[in-house]
Amino acid sequence: MKRQAINGRPRHICIGVELQVSGRSDMISVDLIHLRNQLLQGAIDLAVLVVPGDVLGMFLTDRVAKLSEAMRHIKMGRFEDMPFVLIAFEHDGPGEPLVKMKCKTKS
Repeated sequence: MKRQAINGRPRHICIGVELQVSGRSDMISVDLIHLRNQLLQGAIDLAVLVVPGDVLGMFLTDRVAKLSEAMRHIKMGRFEDMPFVLIAFEHDGPGEPLVKMKCKTKS
């Protein structure tokens, strides 16, 4: 919950967040419906959906919703008129190899 002062009076802003990383791409529709219902009921002030970008999505299971699919669902469901934020994340590339962890061995 983020607090913000408007005209000198404190106000609470509640943000609802759904994160799509694995699972079926049709679940994004269910997440969008949940967010819309919460917005309409006044439980949240802002809806946020976080999905993998299209480049990263190529490396995930073929059933996970990617940015382009999320945008299509948003347009089809007419969510553009709502206080809604779509965030896509990408992988920044391979890093240094991790050192293998030593396990305890039985004596």
